[in-house]
Amino acid sequence: MVRVICSQNGEMVYQYAQWSDGSSPWVSTFWLWSATWAANGGGPADCFADLYYYTWQGQTQTGIVYLAHTEFTAAG
Repeated sequence: MVRVICSQNGEMVYQYAQWSDGSSPWVSTFWLWSATWAANGGGPADCFADLYYYTWQGQTQTGIVYLAHTEFTAAG
């Protein structure tokens, strides 16, 4: 899974998540925009992105393995 979350002054203004079941390609481009962000007047937001996967034993989720994490400021 890949997840991106952005906030301004502690308020989440953007959230994106994508996962692959192996049968469809990953979307490599997405817009960093939301109605909440626009309603706040745009501007910079503090963001982070994680790349991770869930581990399973049978049908029970047993954990999360984080592969990468980055933080950045998005200029809106």
